[in-house]
Amino acid sequence: MALRRKRRPHFNARREYLHWIKDKTGDWGTWEPGDLVELGDIGYFQPTNHFVTLYSQAEPLQITPQASRGTNVTGRQYSYGTFKKWEVNLVAKAAQITNSTEKAFLYCLSQGRKEGLANETAILEAARDAVASGDWGLDWVIVAERTTANHGFALKFDTKNSTAVFGFDAARLAPGIDPTLATLTKADISFQFSSGSVTEFPLTKGNTPTFDRTWHLSLQTANQLYGTGADVRRVPRGDRRFRPGHSSLSEADVLSMDPRRLFQLSDEMW
Repeated sequence: MALRRKRRPHFNARREYLHWIKDKTGDWGTWEPGDLVELGDIGYFQPTNHFVTLYSQAEPLQITPQASRGTNVTGRQYSYGTFKKWEVNLVAKAAQITNSTEKAFLYCLSQGRKEGLANETAILEAARDAVASGDWGLDWVIVAERTTANHGFALKFDTKNSTAVFGFDAARLAPGIDPTLATLTKADISFQFSSGSVTEFPLTKGNTPTFDRTWHLSLQTANQLYGTGADVRRVPRGDRRFRPGHSSLSEADVLSMDPRRLFQLSDEMW
C-alpha cells in the first residue's frame, strides 16, 4: 500500500496574527496592522478576529464621538515564533534578528497614544435607542478605545532563516543597558531591510495597530431580542434586528434599560 503524504495544516497569517495580538496585548489587532480604526466605529468581528467596519465614527447614531485626553504609550514589543540569532552593533547603530521557525511575527511600537471615548455614555444611549427602533444589527460592536501609532512596525517572517535589519537611536539607550529588542524599542528602533522573506507593516502616525473596549450585545441578549427561541447566529446578518412582535421584550422595555447593562465589554464575540 502506498503511503499517503500527511498534509501540513494551512497557516492563515491574518488569523494567527490577530489571535496572537489579542493573546499578548489583551487588545484587538488590525490587519494589516496599519489599518485605521476610529473611536465610535461600528462593525462586527469575523471568526479570525478581523474587525469589519460598517460605519465610521458612530455615523448612524447621529452623534459625534469625542476623544479623551489619552495617555502616551512607549516601548511595546512582542514576538511570535522562535528567533535564533540577535546581533547588535552599537557603533553602526544597527541590529539584526533571524528566525528559526517557518512563521514568525514581531510587533514593535516605539511611540503611540491610547485614547478613549469621552462621551461613551451618550453613544451607548443612542445605540440602545437604535436597538429599540430596529435600526441596530444585533451582532454590531462599538469601538470605545484605541491605540494610535507615532512610530513602530510589525514584521511577518514567511520562511526560516529570514533576517531583518534595524536601525536605532543609540543616544536614547541608557548607559549599561543590555541592547535587547525590548530596550531598543524604547530607542526608536526602525526596520531598514531584510533578506529571505520578511513583510513589513509600518506603524506610522495615525495608524491603529490595536483597539479595545468594544461594546456589544451578549448572544443571550441578542437571542432574546430576536425572539421565538431562535439562534441569531443562524439568521442572515442583515436580518439580525430586534423584533418586538416575536421577542419577550417590548420597545419600551429596551428603552428603559441602562445601556451599560444592555451592552457588555466581554471578549466573547459570537
